[in-house]
Amino acid sequence: MLLHPEVARSGKSPMFLSLLFKAMKGDVSTKRVAAFAKRLLQVAQEQQPAFTCGCLLMLSEILKVWSDHTDHASTLQIRFEAIRI
Repeated sequence: MLLHPEVARSGKSPMFLSLLFKAMKGDVSTKRVAAFAKRLLQVAQEQQPAFTCGCLLMLSEILKVWSDHTDHASTLQIRFEAIRI
């Protein structure tokens, strides 16, 4: 779904990012959250600026949510640092 070219240009991209945010927020696997974040950043590089900004804002909110879980936050932060593009 992320690689579909119409995702970023569609009027439903905010709904898609909202759904992805809820899925990542409720996930218990740091590996899976980090993998989604990595893929989202890779896709955002190729998209329009508005979609890229939405992705970055969503990922910043994910980091805030995960920082409430201090034991998982450090693991997720390390994983985010490891996937810098």
